[in-house]
Amino acid sequence: MLQEIPVDSREDAINSMVYETNARLKDPVYCCVALIASLQSQVSQLQTELAMSVAETMAIRAQLAEASSILVGTTETHQLSDTNLVYFQQFSNY
Repeated sequence: MLQEIPVDSREDAINSMVYETNARLKDPVYCCVALIASLQSQVSQLQTELAMSVAETMAIRAQLAEASSILVGTTETHQLSDTNLVYFQQFSNY
């Protein structure tokens, strides 16, 4: 089986096989599935945290833009709000 793998990738393949073997010894039924499910859950949680952080950043930017417009009285605030909306839409998919 290792002979079919390119020479420069064999070490990674062996490490992967050893890891899977150890996982099978620890949990013969689910093996790596439990670890993969746990990692997927962590990724999902981190994506949610990222989306919340981006939303919070956008809210703070909007507050800053509003305060700036009050102090300066310019129309640049609308441009900043539009930029924030586009930025938020890009990250709302997480």
